[in-house]
Amino acid sequence: MKIKLSKTLTTTLIAMFLASTVYVIMPAHAATGSVSIINPLDGTGNFNFTTAQKNVGDAFLINITLVNGANISTWQLGIQWDNSLLNFVNMTLPSDNIFFNKGPVISPADNSTPGLVIMGANVGAGQTPFFGSGRIAQLALKIIQAPAGGQSVVTDIKFEGIGLDTFFLDPGLGDISGNYDWINGHYKYTSTAQVQVHDVAVTNVAPAGTSVINGSSLNIAVTVANNGNFTETFNVVVTANGTNVAANQTASNLASGTTTTLTFVWDTTGWALGDYQIVAFADLPGDPTPADNTVTYGIVHIVTAGAGHDVGVLSIVPKNPAAVGQGYPLNVSVTVTNNGVGGFSETFDVKIFANGTQAAPTQTVSNLGPGQNATLVFVWNTTGWTVANYTLSATADLTGDPTPADNNVTYGNIWVMFTGDVNNDGVVNMKDIAACVAYLQAHGFNSFAGHPNYDPYMDLDGSGRIDIRDLLIIILNFNKHI
Repeated sequence: MKIKLSKTLTTTLIAMFLASTVYVIMPAHAATGSVSIINPLDGTGNFNFTTAQKNVGDAFLINITLVNGANISTWQLGIQWDNSLLNFVNMTLPSDNIFFNKGPVISPADNSTPGLVIMGANVGAGQTPFFGSGRIAQLALKIIQAPAGGQSVVTDIKFEGIGLDTFFLDPGLGDISGNYDWINGHYKYTSTAQVQVHDVAVTNVAPAGTSVINGSSLNIAVTVANNGNFTETFNVVVTANGTNVAANQTASNLASGTTTTLTFVWDTTGWALGDYQIVAFADLPGDPTPADNTVTYGIVHIVTAGAGHDVGVLSIVPKNPAAVGQGYPLNVSVTVTNNGVGGFSETFDVKIFANGTQAAPTQTVSNLGPGQNATLVFVWNTTGWTVANYTLSATADLTGDPTPADNNVTYGNIWVMFTGDVNNDGVVNMKDIAACVAYLQAHGFNSFAGHPNYDPYMDLDGSGRIDIRDLLIIILNFNKHI
């Protein structure tokens, strides 16, 4: 920052300064007025234009406006901007400027530093200082850089060097700049040109069934979308375990913002029995977002003609996702499905296991219709089970199921804790009580499974909720150890 004054204003102020022997130190106090950079078109400090409104080379006006001025005999303004975006045109005093009737001595605008202009004025000899509100000066800047399509360029138009290049003085040359808030402006120039984007996506893959009898056909519907702003023509591919299920199809002249659904007919003649992962792909070279061009459906089974019976386990979900106190029950939900293509209703047994040992009594699903699901709740009583990590799993037992791989699902690890031992050090003591109390104080009662504050290792009774009962379990087992 450098201090700039024009010759006229410099001479005047130096003479006044030499005649004075008092240095004025500004006390700290709240601002009583304001000086703002204002857009005369809307009265705000924002200069927001689009390429539809203004072109490179066009100029715009900026008012520097005073509110609640008091005892001002001299002003100087330094105003700064990004000179790669805007160029200086001129800075003038409007006819209604605050000194218009005070015979002002004017320091012409100095724009010798790119991106900065400094200008000043003081009241003429014998004139009284200014009190009130009004325009101080008016600045014109010219746009010299346009943004890329759909983008913006921005810069602050701001006061520079408050107290140095920018200041107010009273008649005794006291700096009164601190009496005012200096409020900057903001320039934004936005291109309205449309960004041209090629972008397609697969939004859905829907086989007509999850099983197909070997030698018969299965329809697979694939929905694709045009998310760009060009009309697109592109190939769509569907594979099973990496091999095309049928000839590629073409989505022709798909308009921007629209979708279309193509149906592939998978003739399974000659395909081996087994499980096949179905994947659909929209092939548009140069697509900038290729991740959404591919969707994986999942597994379709090819079965023999007599194998219309097919069940599977969809999920296994314990009520507490991580732990249960030794001796307490843990509810485990298992969802099963009938994937058969022969139209058979199925009756079959379902079991859960912990580390391969059956953890609850067998349950039977009766007359589950084709395409239907059922959810069973098992109660694993952990009394007598060793403190350890256990891998939970579930099985659906249907004799002769041609696709047994989907009859088993593994959940993961569940820790059977020593009852009340929340810190897992083998003994229930004040450390465990302190840990539980600290948790309840921090997060409150009744945090539940799925809540962000839920800590499964504080849920000692496996209820899926942390409450006063868990604290009582610690107290009741105090001083017990492995």
